[in-house]
Amino acid sequence: MEEVIIGQKNGLGIIELNREKKLNSLNLNMIHQMTRILEDWERDSSINRVLIKGKGHKAFCAGGDIVALYEEMAHNKKPKENFFKYEYNLDLKIHRYSKPICSLGHGLVMGGGLGIFRGSKYKVVTPDSVLAMPEIAIGLFPDVGATYFLNRMPGPWGYLMGLTGLQLKGLWAKDLGLADYLVDPKSFEDIEREFGQVDEPKIFFKELEIQPSTKEQEDFEQLHEEVSMMNIESLEHLNEISKNYSGHQALEKAFENYRKGSPTSAAVIDRQLRRGKNLTLEQAFEKEERMAECFMKQHDFKEGIRALLIDKDKKPRWRPSTLEQVSPPLVDSHFS
Repeated sequence: MEEVIIGQKNGLGIIELNREKKLNSLNLNMIHQMTRILEDWERDSSINRVLIKGKGHKAFCAGGDIVALYEEMAHNKKPKENFFKYEYNLDLKIHRYSKPICSLGHGLVMGGGLGIFRGSKYKVVTPDSVLAMPEIAIGLFPDVGATYFLNRMPGPWGYLMGLTGLQLKGLWAKDLGLADYLVDPKSFEDIEREFGQVDEPKIFFKELEIQPSTKEQEDFEQLHEEVSMMNIESLEHLNEISKNYSGHQALEKAFENYRKGSPTSAAVIDRQLRRGKNLTLEQAFEKEERMAECFMKQHDFKEGIRALLIDKDKKPRWRPSTLEQVSPPLVDSHFS
């Protein structure tokens, strides 16, 4: 089975991630294929624009195939190829691509999937979209350029997303600037048919947009008001908020996820986001590549994958087990 399906239609180059049962998670083969075809299409005058989509209804892309990475680490200790280096190169290529790219972010758009989505010029979501950077749950950190794009979200939203894995609905993502257009998934066929040739893509997408219900809009406004009032001064302050918070269901779930996550990841993410506010996109990817290399050598990344996706006991044994035990030199090692 082809893991990436390539097609062309009406001046449009189409990339379809084709691992529906794996929620279209990315492996190295897919990353290499996408990189090669984007390089080819950049030189192909018959291709005006590019569309990236995921197979099925559940996910655009739920992230990198970390199970495959775990198995390679478990058997070979050191992977043959640097997965993160090639993934970040692809993400940066999408960000800097010379032809407009549209990503159809239906269903789950998480981790590496959000990296692809966020780099696209036209970012389309639906009411059923779920956008998140959930890496703290597996002992990793929000990468794929998240140092850059999370820091460009309003107020403490990006900080909360990075540290808690807070899940955003499509409407929320659009209102917060992570996505551009909220459409009915039935419009995807229109986009695939016409995006390659329309004169004014922004007008085209604007005409496809749908309006959320009053209830949905009010629900988000309530959440936005709560988050905007959170003046999170430090990681310790976030700890206190997470223990005592009672309110919006999405935040309650996010804070629970934070409390269960890797303490080492929490300390590293805090520094990553606070000190990475003024980095360029290229600088962010460069630093994230070094951080990823360090996490690959650490206990928590393997343990997080084991607990969540291999044995599925959901009882990771983090080392260190508490935030207080995470030493400054351990945090420093991820940035040297």
